[in-house]
Amino acid sequence: NCYLKLNKPLKAAQYYKAAVHVKPDFYPAWLNLAKCYYDLERYTDAGNSFLKAFKVSEKKDPGILYYAAASFMADEKTAQALKVVNRLVSEYNDGITLQWKKLIAQLYIICNKHFLALPYLKELSENLTGKEKKYWQELLFHEYIRLNMKKEAFFHAKRLVQEDPIDPKWWKILSQIYFYNDKYEDGLAPLTICTYLKPASFQEKKFMGDLCLSLGIPIKSIDYYKDSIKEKKTIHLYERLAHAYLALYEPEKALNVLEKGLKHFPE
Repeated sequence: NCYLKLNKPLKAAQYYKAAVHVKPDFYPAWLNLAKCYYDLERYTDAGNSFLKAFKVSEKKDPGILYYAAASFMADEKTAQALKVVNRLVSEYNDGITLQWKKLIAQLYIICNKHFLALPYLKELSENLTGKEKKYWQELLFHEYIRLNMKKEAFFHAKRLVQEDPIDPKWWKILSQIYFYNDKYEDGLAPLTICTYLKPASFQEKKFMGDLCLSLGIPIKSIDYYKDSIKEKKTIHLYERLAHAYLALYEPEKALNVLEKGLKHFPE
């Protein structure tokens, strides 16, 4: 214990190992040995020691199972972590904290058990606050998309926009669900609102130019193409800008754009 307090986990571990060798059911030594291993980044050894501590303890504290799972995850031993989590969920479900649910949700996703992760993602996105809340809200949306749950994804996106309408991320997510359902005209409005709240990237402006042109709004696509060309000149942009002018029956402006394009890309 003295070595552990002096932040010398390697030395402390030697004595804790000796202690559990003499008395294998000595719960405090197993617990502190697990802490030593974790501090030494020997995560699998830490996980196994936590399990030993849980096994010999009289009061079965589910928190020890959580720390065992976290240790195995830190060492990317997902199969071992999943086994511990399954026990935690089946035997101590009522005592699982929000903090533990973060690990459970992440582990289920890593192990491709996405449907099992959903109830935890929902709870986390509803009960956390600040940046953490937004992280889990966005993750829940992507899981809906992954599972092809279009209706749930749409209502979740609408709810996010209503709860926090000044966050451009949620407008972009709402546009994505429209595009995912091939409703490009409906998706244009939230994506446009997103650009009002946050300047569009080069790729976003290029995409919106193409989208407006394909939806028969060439006058709007011209603005996006011009802004994109100021940032980065490409053959595609000059070609699409010329198409936009042609769609507006302005062939002279289209020729002017093509001539400028040829100066930059004579080949």
